[in-house]
Amino acid sequence: MQKLRIGICGSAGTGKTTLAVALATHLGFPLLKSRDITSGILVRDGYDYASGVHVEQFLAQANRQEEMLEKHVEFEQKNKQFVVDRTAIDLFAYAVMECHFEPEKVEKFYKLCKAHAKTYTHLVVCPWGKRPLLSNNRRTLNPWYQFLIHSAEMAILDEWKLNYSIADGEGETRTELVIASFPKS
Repeated sequence: MQKLRIGICGSAGTGKTTLAVALATHLGFPLLKSRDITSGILVRDGYDYASGVHVEQFLAQANRQEEMLEKHVEFEQKNKQFVVDRTAIDLFAYAVMECHFEPEKVEKFYKLCKAHAKTYTHLVVCPWGKRPLLSNNRRTLNPWYQFLIHSAEMAILDEWKLNYSIADGEGETRTELVIASFPKS
């Protein structure tokens, strides 16, 4: 069987974590949930959800995106096969949206993320707009901000010439369709 290193991409609220959990459970693979990284960073750096600062904006500042990428790399180096619910593509999309006024920083992060994106054997996009954007008291609920993230991710995937599949369906059907989309080897 081919080594599977699965990355799930998508803006907030598209079902990335739900799909990642289902795939990891079905395949028996280790799973890295982005909130396992971001929760610690938010607590450590004193983020206050009531502050009015969007969580994505906070995480994009002060080299936090680089730290999240480093933690992804550490996890992925420890595991031959895995599922992650956020990828270098997502991290770069958020960085570009929030840090575009710092071109040197964005250029450096672009190179890091592009190099890392090649480590995934399978990329799956959870498309924007298929589900209502529900509050989890963490994500930015502005659907147009999430649309911009989705659009940036799609442009990044195309620019970097990465192969990906789109996660269609619901529940178990969605998981089965994603698994069926993996190239056979």
